[in-house]
Amino acid sequence: MRHKDPNTIGKSGLSVVVRNNDVDGAMRVLKKRLTQEGLLRDMKRIEAFETGTEARRRRAAEARKRWMKKKALLDRF
Repeated sequence: MRHKDPNTIGKSGLSVVVRNNDVDGAMRVLKKRLTQEGLLRDMKRIEAFETGTEARRRRAAEARKRWMKKKALLDRF
């Protein structure tokens, strides 16, 4: 059994450690992790009102992106 860091007991989610007072580096790492998780996109979408037209356009773009990814995978073989 691994020993847990006492600073992380009871905490869950995304975290970034600041080392040697390098806050800029920690911010870059945090921003990268948030982008990879898709949290920034979700927060922006929740923050601002999205009209019906914008929602349809976004869903169509997401579907197109999924289709192109699947098509590229199938074309490899």
